[in-house]
Amino acid sequence: MPDRASGFCVYDDPAVAIAWLLGRGMQRVAYVDVDVHHGDGPQAIFYDDPRVLTISLHQSGASLFPGTGFVDEIGSGDARGTSVNVPLPALTGDELWLEAFRQVAVPLVDAWAPEILVTQLGCDTHHGDPLASLCLTTAAYRETARLLHDLAHRSAGGRWLALGGGGYQWASVVPRAWTIYFAEMAGVTVPDELPADWVDQAGRESGGAVPARLSEPPLAGPAGDRAAVAQVIDDVRRLVFPLHGFG
Repeated sequence: MPDRASGFCVYDDPAVAIAWLLGRGMQRVAYVDVDVHHGDGPQAIFYDDPRVLTISLHQSGASLFPGTGFVDEIGSGDARGTSVNVPLPALTGDELWLEAFRQVAVPLVDAWAPEILVTQLGCDTHHGDPLASLCLTTAAYRETARLLHDLAHRSAGGRWLALGGGGYQWASVVPRAWTIYFAEMAGVTVPDELPADWVDQAGRESGGAVPARLSEPPLAGPAGDRAAVAQVIDDVRRLVFPLHGFG
């Protein structure tokens, strides 16, 4: 936050990076935050700055720290419409999460036409994360990486600054998620099977089982509350999209 640390964050590295870019003449920055927690720091810091579009997809603050990030938090003054929040209900899985991303983040970044795309790629949205209750798999990370890469080239001239974020399964999820993102950014195809030596070492150091592949099977059971997610998407589009000149 502007005046204090919050959560597990001492320094707000995305906000520092964005401020550095603005200080060197950039006039349109898009920030997309896919961490399970609301991107409350960047939102607060740029809430009244019309040069910065912040978009956060997260588990609703009604059920998760920091208790903010609701649809009606849209920015102030000349920056109305530049703070965008997609608060999703607990147990939202890959399909519905990606639908929200495609229906909100993609058209807004396209319309914003930023000079650079800045992203916070937290992977605590994973179904096994101990601190939250979304239900994504690495398949969602692979598709998100593809969508962001396309956005960066289509809307921001290929300029994409990717930053890490939350993820509290340091051996079983975080390395796989960020390998998927980095491979997409670099345009590299990596084997799905992870090196056996690494799997063994990570398993010993973590004291638990470590998956042997980047991919994982779809989750069994419900994918989340479809009607609730659709309502969130509709609310965001109704409230924010007209401020960007489309509905």
